[in-house]
Amino acid sequence: MCAEDESSAYAGRRPYRASAIEFSRLRPDVALVRPCRPLASGTDQELRRVVDDQLDTDPWAVLLDLTATALSPAAVAVLVEAAERAGGANVGLYLIVGDDAVAQALKAAGRLDLFDIYPTIESAVRAMSTLRSTG
Repeated sequence: MCAEDESSAYAGRRPYRASAIEFSRLRPDVALVRPCRPLASGTDQELRRVVDDQLDTDPWAVLLDLTATALSPAAVAVLVEAAERAGGANVGLYLIVGDDAVAQALKAAGRLDLFDIYPTIESAVRAMSTLRSTG
């Protein structure tokens, strides 16, 4: 189970957890998705389903908290697909990463340009709020 942290304060309730992935709402139109273990075979497909489900709700933004996970090459492909789908739907997709490993994996795949990357949920929410108030 994912540890409780700053996202609980934003969500105002306990997150829903679907085996290796949990999600909650930071706001009615902003989803927070968090893998609870490394994104490897099977887990990456579960992430795809959860992100697709969240994008189907027509959100303003989706935050993917990847601070407690590692990425497999298949997981990079899932993130790229999510970014392309979000971009096509005009939905902000924000990645929360704890170190450079995720950014390096996306850079190695030549797809780093698809993502807005932040070190904490709080910093992503601040950036998102600034964009929303100016956009």
